[in-house]
Amino acid sequence: MKSLLHSFILISCEEFLSYFATYLRVVNELSMEDRSKHSGDEAEEVVKILSILVADGVYGPVDRLARASDVETVYLAIYEALRYVVPDLRRCQESKEKGEEEQKRCNAIKDALGAFKVNEEMISRFMSKVNPRIAKRVAIEALSRGLSLRSKYPEVFGSKTFVSQSQSSG
Repeated sequence: MKSLLHSFILISCEEFLSYFATYLRVVNELSMEDRSKHSGDEAEEVVKILSILVADGVYGPVDRLARASDVETVYLAIYEALRYVVPDLRRCQESKEKGEEEQKRCNAIKDALGAFKVNEEMISRFMSKVNPRIAKRVAIEALSRGLSLRSKYPEVFGSKTFVSQSQSSG
């Protein structure tokens, strides 16, 4: 009788632990989905900025994000990306009389970013939660969008990289 009671208690405990483990797994998966969605929203601004760099053929920051193994590498890549894109944004904001080529570039940048400024709040939120895994996903998304942006505006983005290459080889 005693052994039967012990068996019953043991089976009951195992079932309870199994249910509890399943519950924890489901809660964890739901939590991960929430974090992914939230990080995706915050990463959107970074993806937009990086896509402009890719369209210009500047792959350094995106490559660093794709290979990031620590947060410091992510910070440096985002810093470099901002240093690259901010002068273009200033020129688009400040210059009232733009040449045809500059106007086309500003239009393409506005199409990519939605404005001639970066959303500092979104970037700050992204940076506060970033990790190498998220950085890799951002790099892939930026690469994809950047290549699409280049094909959408070949006269603006594609020519910039190729002109400098042909000048240096000539």
